[in-house]
Amino acid sequence: MGQLFHAGRYNALVNLTTYVLQSNDAPPSFPGAVEYALHLAGEPRTILDLRKASAADDASAWLLGEIAWRSIGAVVEDGFSVTQNLRGLFDVLVFFDQVTPSALLR
Repeated sequence: MGQLFHAGRYNALVNLTTYVLQSNDAPPSFPGAVEYALHLAGEPRTILDLRKASAADDASAWLLGEIAWRSIGAVVEDGFSVTQNLRGLFDVLVFFDQVTPSALLR
């Protein structure tokens, strides 16, 4: 299961030396990225079952090829340097148009 979002803020480490965790701005997705296509659909939250994508269906065939997507881990980064076949990685995508960071415990 993959989790994607269009824009907002997220928590990540800003420095691997000091391990400072803080809220960071995420640049909005852009044309050509799967998050942008889901953003244009106008649903604030959705679950997309990639197992049902079909080359015979024009509405879902685009999900079967290589597509840009945001991959953010523990460290702050743009995240859009990834272009892969999402169906090969995930069965389901959970999409949030706007995200907010979790509250950090201090």
